[in-house]
Amino acid sequence: MALVGVVPAAGHATRLQPLAGSKEMCPVGGRPVIDYLVERMTAAGCDEIRVVTRPDKRDLAEHMRASGAAVIEAHTASLGDSLREGIAGLAPDDIVLFGFPDSVWHPVDGLAQVLRVLDRGFDVGLGLFHVGGDMRRFEPVVADRGGRVLSIEFKPDQPSSDSLWGCAALSAGLLGRLPDEAEPGVFFDELAQAGRVGSVRLSPGFLDIGTREALAEARMRFPPPAGEVEMTLLGSGGWMPTAARATCSALLRAGGAALLIDAGTGVARLAERPELLAGVDRLDIALTHFHLDHVVGLAYLPALPIEARPRLHGPGDWLYGRPTRAILDRLLGPPLFALDTGDLLAEVHELGPGGSAIGPWEIVARAQHRHDEPTAAIRVGADLAYCTDTAYDEGNAALATGCRLLCHEAWCTSDQPAGEATHTSARDAARVAAAAGVERLVLIHVHPAADERALLDDAIAVFRRTCVGEDGMALSPPARKPAALPAAVP
Repeated sequence: MALVGVVPAAGHATRLQPLAGSKEMCPVGGRPVIDYLVERMTAAGCDEIRVVTRPDKRDLAEHMRASGAAVIEAHTASLGDSLREGIAGLAPDDIVLFGFPDSVWHPVDGLAQVLRVLDRGFDVGLGLFHVGGDMRRFEPVVADRGGRVLSIEFKPDQPSSDSLWGCAALSAGLLGRLPDEAEPGVFFDELAQAGRVGSVRLSPGFLDIGTREALAEARMRFPPPAGEVEMTLLGSGGWMPTAARATCSALLRAGGAALLIDAGTGVARLAERPELLAGVDRLDIALTHFHLDHVVGLAYLPALPIEARPRLHGPGDWLYGRPTRAILDRLLGPPLFALDTGDLLAEVHELGPGGSAIGPWEIVARAQHRHDEPTAAIRVGADLAYCTDTAYDEGNAALATGCRLLCHEAWCTSDQPAGEATHTSARDAARVAAAAGVERLVLIHVHPAADERALLDDAIAVFRRTCVGEDGMALSPPARKPAALPAAVP
């Protein structure tokens, strides 16, 4: 008999749209929110964890495969359909644990406690959470003092309970009898009428990030732990934006401080997803160079949900012999734009070679001389090396050595080179990653007409821990230890 965790993650997150990446990858407390459920399944002793998701949720699939989970790609119409896909091939007496990957709750051993409900003679075990407030969008559970579930209400107008169920344990055979089109809560209610459903009360709080308001609140309550950095790829393309990719920009965040590397059209993602800047009181911008696809997003700064104007750091004096402010003044201000540099930015500073500090960020920059004009490669602490708009430059391996993550441009494949005098192939990006010994390579500055599968194949022939970057992708590797949570989630 096996113990299998099933994570239904094939939804469309309609209440959160527009959303650039997968809902389950939204960072909460310094890591993707799905990691909380996976951590609880691991603590319960699952022999296998299966994640059911749509084929287009590639950021989620890549993250879960990297964590060792099995990914099942399917187009499902309901939660029940996802669960059926997740249990395919299991023996009837195998035990299934499942929960919701957009939720955070205590304790970490909660699913282990739910599993023990089955030892009390019940066919289904549920984990209950007291939440109070408006219960009409949940499934309130009525249970007696011994934990036997008496009824489950499905999004009632007048709830009879202020507790909901948020995770479950039952056999694969019983779960397989879930009727088509039926919601699990309705199925469990029918079983409860026959006395077959038991429960255990877990923490008095259950945080569901299924709405934009709830996600913003979660990011306020659970910023990255001290010393932890959240990274989000805002724009993964180069030259021109497409329906799938904005142009280059990446966001790093640690507590109330945030850093943008480059300001392409990806900056617009911050207006679409204000929760990414929730709680930020200082925003700095570091530019690798001044090509339009890397700076046009400066015009979007007034739309960002942040009170203080950003500080910008550019390589004008260093790489071009002209002050960064003078270069920006050619782009910003009438007649090209209604606002000028001083309206948009609180301060403009020069970025130079070697090490420097930008707010709390430790920055190292080096010149890349293999582009139309020189560009800067930037390293942020031990978290990120960011190298774009350059032909293959072996010196970037030394810059990236010791970093967890390398974002490197991949403009073409090695067998179909394009602009090789000024841009890097995916295979050459992988050569840099392998020489640097990074944990992970993310391909960025992708050509608008690129074949993503060909780029990936070209890179993994040299460095297997590679993915093609996508807008909205959470770049942070899985946390080395769980983020601390309070004893209760209000």
